[in-house]
Amino acid sequence: MSRLLLVKFSSMGDLIHMLPAVTDSLRAIPHLQLDWLVEEAFQAIPSWHPGVGQRHIIGLRRWKKAFFARENRQQMAHFIASVRQTPYDCVIDAQGLMKSALTARLCAPGTPLHGPSKQWAREPLACHLYHHRHGVAKPGHVITQLRQLMAASLGYSMPTTPADFGIERSRLPACPPWWQDHEGAQATTPYLIFLHGAGWSSKAWPEPYWVELARQMGQQHPLPILLPWGSVEEFNRAQRIAAQAPMCQVLPQLSMAQVAALIADAAAVVGLDSGFAHLAAALNTPHITLYGATNPDYSGVAAQRGALLRSSRACAPCMQRRCPLSLEEQGALAPPCFTSLPPAHIATALTQLLERH
Repeated sequence: MSRLLLVKFSSMGDLIHMLPAVTDSLRAIPHLQLDWLVEEAFQAIPSWHPGVGQRHIIGLRRWKKAFFARENRQQMAHFIASVRQTPYDCVIDAQGLMKSALTARLCAPGTPLHGPSKQWAREPLACHLYHHRHGVAKPGHVITQLRQLMAASLGYSMPTTPADFGIERSRLPACPPWWQDHEGAQATTPYLIFLHGAGWSSKAWPEPYWVELARQMGQQHPLPILLPWGSVEEFNRAQRIAAQAPMCQVLPQLSMAQVAALIADAAAVVGLDSGFAHLAAALNTPHITLYGATNPDYSGVAAQRGALLRSSRACAPCMQRRCPLSLEEQGALAPPCFTSLPPAHIATALTQLLERH
């Protein structure tokens, strides 16, 4: 085994979960050349790991919007041809979807293709495209499952050591002070980050809770609180929070790598079940991650310098993108699973975290 193509398109959290398996494989097979096929929106993430070689950057999400457009078809053909120029000994589809399995077959025809068994593939139909299928221990954490898949595909024993994400801070951009203090000067003091964005509405901590947490932290630990955002909805939420909590500052729109650099240098981060919260754990930045609708036993990440707080409501985790309860059942604060994680609880945990680190 000398050259491997890893297929893991997206999304941000999924790619971060993949990194420990990359670290394992390179330690087990020191001469391994590992290339990564990744969606263009997330192309920065593999570059943060020193063991990743070439990145094959695919625009599948963009192409799907106009799949039969001539320009997109030409780009697809060019992409497949460019990947085929590199001979691979093995391909691993760690995405477990039809689109990833089919892309792997098209880009490396005739190369042994490994993937998950139908018992844990996200789309079991994709297993019919694999030459080799590998099972994993279930139930289990997704990081452990990916480490098992990589080990089984490449023929080494999965390490029993803790997951090593392998991210090098030097591979992230420098972290200039994008924020300002209350006198308008550029700030260089330690800061907190509130990662208030979430892909599902059911993952979103209630907005009034963010305001109250910011106020409480402003009284206990007067550090600037930075609010990054990635969509219009998140920008508007950040503006509303900052308008009610003077310690908060809404950041300009930043790249994924720029936000990663801010997270790496933060005094502490509070986040939800999102890619950037997983990145905080991977960087071992002091962090608190809040789980309501989703299951932390499967995807929760908390490093030695962090804490994972989960809802104690009987309905959690529901694993639904939207709260399945009626508006009447939800009550005044939505989603109601987070009512068991009020701001005072988080402020206490965050204060303890800051005092330890």
